[in-house]
Amino acid sequence: MFSFHTHEVLSSIHKVESDFWEEMLDKLYSKVVQKHKSCLGLISNTIKTKPNDKVGEFSENTQFLFKSKIDPDKHDLLLLIDKDKFNAIFQEYLAFEEDDRSDFYHLKEKYEIGFEMLVYPLYTQLEKKAFLMLEHPTEKIILDRICSEINRILSEK
Repeated sequence: MFSFHTHEVLSSIHKVESDFWEEMLDKLYSKVVQKHKSCLGLISNTIKTKPNDKVGEFSENTQFLFKSKIDPDKHDLLLLIDKDKFNAIFQEYLAFEEDDRSDFYHLKEKYEIGFEMLVYPLYTQLEKKAFLMLEHPTEKIILDRICSEINRILSEK
């Protein structure tokens, strides 16, 4: 995992303070992932127990929210991100000192995903974790927009 991009103007939010984890993931999916061509989807370690579940529960498997028009080859490769790979990515991310963390990370061959991509990590104090998956490369201006949109969504009361 290599630090790739940090929003220069404002500090981005990665720690989600809301108890409504699944509701936040749904908002991020509809307002960020669906909006940006470079976004591939979201992956998390939680699952909704019913369609209107706003909090979610931990899952034994990784859970995906894919963009509807994703390259089928990339879709199949992303499905190979199991709980071990998912946790390894977060273990590395959380090992960085908070001041040294970036907004986006470039995943190369280390995690054996099958292609290079960018991730934007999200987590709660309850060990709920997720990350946005994006195409690599993605232009800096788009990454800054995505950071601003994520901040706006996660700052809403």
